[in-house]
Amino acid sequence: MQFDTTYLTEAGRSLATGTLGGLDKIQFTRAVASSHDYSATPVNDLKKLTSIEDVQQTVDYSRIIKKDDTTLTMRVDFPSKDVTTAYSLYTVGFYARPENGDEILYGVLPSSLPDYIVAYDGKSNLNDSFQTDTTVSDADNVLITVSQAGSLNEADLDAIFASKHIATVEDIKDNLPDDIAKTSEDNTFTGTNTFEKDPVDAAGDPYVTGAGAIAAAQGHFAQASESGGVTIDGVELGVDTAGKLKYGDDLVLMANKPQAPGFTVEMDFSVGQPQWTVTLPKIDGGASIVSSTVQYRKSGDTDWTSIQSAVSTLTGHVTGLTGNSEYEFQAFVTNYAGDSPYSEVMTVKTMDDRFFGASWDMSSDPKLTRTDAAVGLVAGINGAQNDFDTVGPWAKMDKTITDDKGNSFVRIPKLYIKKTQTDKLATWQVSLSKIDDSWYLPKCFWDFTNQKELDYVDVGRYEGTISSGKLQSKSGVMATVSQSIGTFRTDAKANGTGYQLLDVHVIDVWQVLFVIEFATINSQSIMNGISSGSQVTNGSGTNHAGSSGFLSPTGAMDYRGIENLYGNIFQFADGVNMASTKPWVCDDSSKYQSDLFAAPYTSLNYSVAATGYSEQMGLDTNHPFAQFATKTGGSESTYYSDYNYTPSGNCVALYGGDWNRSGGDGVFCWHLYESSSGLFSDFGSRLVKKALA
Repeated sequence: MQFDTTYLTEAGRSLATGTLGGLDKIQFTRAVASSHDYSATPVNDLKKLTSIEDVQQTVDYSRIIKKDDTTLTMRVDFPSKDVTTAYSLYTVGFYARPENGDEILYGVLPSSLPDYIVAYDGKSNLNDSFQTDTTVSDADNVLITVSQAGSLNEADLDAIFASKHIATVEDIKDNLPDDIAKTSEDNTFTGTNTFEKDPVDAAGDPYVTGAGAIAAAQGHFAQASESGGVTIDGVELGVDTAGKLKYGDDLVLMANKPQAPGFTVEMDFSVGQPQWTVTLPKIDGGASIVSSTVQYRKSGDTDWTSIQSAVSTLTGHVTGLTGNSEYEFQAFVTNYAGDSPYSEVMTVKTMDDRFFGASWDMSSDPKLTRTDAAVGLVAGINGAQNDFDTVGPWAKMDKTITDDKGNSFVRIPKLYIKKTQTDKLATWQVSLSKIDDSWYLPKCFWDFTNQKELDYVDVGRYEGTISSGKLQSKSGVMATVSQSIGTFRTDAKANGTGYQLLDVHVIDVWQVLFVIEFATINSQSIMNGISSGSQVTNGSGTNHAGSSGFLSPTGAMDYRGIENLYGNIFQFADGVNMASTKPWVCDDSSKYQSDLFAAPYTSLNYSVAATGYSEQMGLDTNHPFAQFATKTGGSESTYYSDYNYTPSGNCVALYGGDWNRSGGDGVFCWHLYESSSGLFSDFGSRLVKKALA
């Protein structure tokens, strides 16, 4: 059994500090023994506990002693005579209450090595005893009540002394001999006395007399030298001109505690954990440093957690920390003389607040310039080096997600976007953290019902297939075409809560991720989408090496597991209605409706340009997620390099390009001139699932 540390709960700490200044006194009420294993529970979670699970025994405190003005020692005993069913004792909980208040869980004592408590056999009553110290602001403000079990009261003691079986102090004094030696008085010894061990003085030095004293002085103790100093074994012990102690010609070296070590700590975003490094000090105090200790705590906490390592291990990661939090770190080293001073305290945020960007000078050249944390990164396909695999949102994209219906998804983590655009410069930026209010959260990461952010959105790996009235995302089948947007929308929702059709908000997310990763707005210069031939079967593009890739102009491409992000078939994009050339957009996917040009839909502050290759996109700062061509006249290799189909009348939106319309497909390709009832052999869809409960 190993019970090492008692953790005060948040309520316990508040109660303990409240005894200062005449506030309520503390009444320690009871203790419990539990079979629940809390040893793996993080310290911060232990401190938040308000009760103990799986309680097996409850007892009063056996003893509470005031050690000093602020410290109490508390003892509890758990007798086996109260145990009817054996159990493993993992945790002890201590309860208390203010004098005029309700009882709270005061402290928790967990262990990973439990004690096995046997059931009472009617004969042997064994106690498991626990003793712990606790600090309060004023020990005099503690009301002490202890269990009387096993204690002797005054009547018991009187009865024992009345029996005459116990000698009193006066009885002992009357029977002592007159010449007994007394340690507090002068004594005269008249006989010969022999000591089994040599006597020592108050300082512990031995008394030596006669010839023995002379020999000791010559052989073992310092003696006066002819020069007036002292010698040890004939060698003079003295001080040089600098005041340093010398033994003969040699300096006497004595170990001191080492100086503070060098220390650094920073987030290692590749593993999502802080990495610390200790540098041994140049001055070790005259003795070898044997260990280093790193301590950390959440900012605002008082208790430190320690990681001790041998000097052969001077770097490592800290696991088990809470995300999006701030932690403090410090370090010290140790030699046999003691611990060094602490290093400077360093602060680390466990949130990944890096942001990655790209900018475009609005020229005909579609290549972008990497900015921010994207500078210097390389992005390859088909297994070539891709630095984005280990950074930001790209590192957290997971293409192994499958729901209970067998649908395959790519999970995109919650992220934030910032876009700017002037006549001479357009920028795109993305981060896992919100940097400031100029950044927006895409609405696919927002729960409109409960008004809270969502941790991720799941996007179908494959273009949608309808089976038994439900839209699916499955490999090995042909995507369903020749259905209206209304049919696809209904069949997507038929899967249950959170399921919907691909919408403008998800497209916004993958557009930004794509252009920053590959530093171009000409997506087909990176990967060809299927723009001729015929529709291909789902799954034909998911066997590429690396995170993204494509086979050939007639084979499927995939972007980080999302097959046919563009090309193959046009995909209905919900959340957009076109009133001729005026786009209307909606935020809440539960309210999507075709041909609606009123709330909850809102019109953008620009109109879509004539049909052609997109040269410039509009940016409504109130609705930055929806970008459509406001100027056309480019080509397959200039500007956005993607085609824009402009509507007339009321229309819905399709996205990406298809096999039946040669050229012009890509991440910015929009087909905006089809009515809500339109259905063609190259019109399909994709399933999306928001992370709603």
